[in-house]
Amino acid sequence: MRTCFSARGLSALPLVLVLISAFACTGSPTQPDSVIDPPAGSARQFDAPSTFAQPSRLAEEELGDAELIEQEDASELVDAEGVEEIDAGDFAANTLTATGPTAAATAGTVAVTGVIKDKTTGRAVSRASVKVTGLAPVTSNSKGAYRINVRPGTRTFKFSKKGYATKSVTKRVSRAMKIDVLLVATLPALSSVTLSDNSVPVGTVVTGTVKLNKAAPSGGAKVLLSSTSTAIATVMSSSVTIAAGKTTGTFKVDANAAGSTVIKGKYNNASKTDQLTVTGGGGGGGGVDGIVAKFTYRPSQCEVIANPGGNPTLLATCTFDASETNAPAGSTYRWAFPGDVFTETSPILRNFGLSCGSLPNGIFERRVSLTVRTPSGASDTSHADVTFTKSGLC
Repeated sequence: MRTCFSARGLSALPLVLVLISAFACTGSPTQPDSVIDPPAGSARQFDAPSTFAQPSRLAEEELGDAELIEQEDASELVDAEGVEEIDAGDFAANTLTATGPTAAATAGTVAVTGVIKDKTTGRAVSRASVKVTGLAPVTSNSKGAYRINVRPGTRTFKFSKKGYATKSVTKRVSRAMKIDVLLVATLPALSSVTLSDNSVPVGTVVTGTVKLNKAAPSGGAKVLLSSTSTAIATVMSSSVTIAAGKTTGTFKVDANAAGSTVIKGKYNNASKTDQLTVTGGGGGGGGVDGIVAKFTYRPSQCEVIANPGGNPTLLATCTFDASETNAPAGSTYRWAFPGDVFTETSPILRNFGLSCGSLPNGIFERRVSLTVRTPSGASDTSHADVTFTKSGLC
């Protein structure tokens, strides 16, 4: 039999006894509980059961509150640890992105970012290497931006690229930071491409000049050349090499037909241009006033040998024939070869000299142009890609 107190009797008992009473009074509904109010002034006693039933709601709520307090304390600890993680994430999120094995965020590191530019031109320097001792290097992107993750401390950053002097920067790194760098070019830069005349009639050979901002290095500086419209004007050599210690070099442009074109030079990833306008003449075999320039050459390969006379030129042993051109007497025949121009009154050109260095060794093709001009000023131009073979030196 279980003995329980009424609510009136329980109110006078300590909390511990109330809890024990609550446990004892929770039982099967088939066994009625006896409720006894203790007599006034009597000792508060009750028979405690030998075993307890399931806890009351009051006990569950009190235990639950204790667990909740512990969970909240643990949550505060997690939040406190999470503060630096969030800050580090903010630093990473605000940095620029670049390529490289260390670009991804790493635990215990901070991001160092920046932009690399050419000190002279102010242009972004792409594919520059950024190195820190003990880390794999990263590479700047097309906008010159880079990012590298390093551990806090004093770090030395080395910025380098071919054609530029290597630059070292030492910084005390404690959090995400930005380091912008200006690299100084060690190779000269192409400063200009100019033509001797920007408006010429068909058949004119124009002299072009390329210029560097400082002397060419040992081995010279090779400037690539091109024309945006080879039908209008042809650069007579694909490149010109500026000798070591020099700042300029020259080349030839053949005006083929009426129109405009742009002559371009390129060196060390920088380009410069000049415009050429060609006037008059039908060009390209179109004919003007009935004049149609035509020529043949023989043999099929024009052999170039060392000049037997010892002159500082090469000797071309082939024959160029413009007899088929229906030009009147007194007309001139202007032949344009790579690096050389010949103006003749005869339609036939044979055994002529070519400048040393104008042709490479071996077998190759070069464009040859013929411009026929009549006494009245009418003209026409024709072109052919001629196969040369060079076996002699100057």
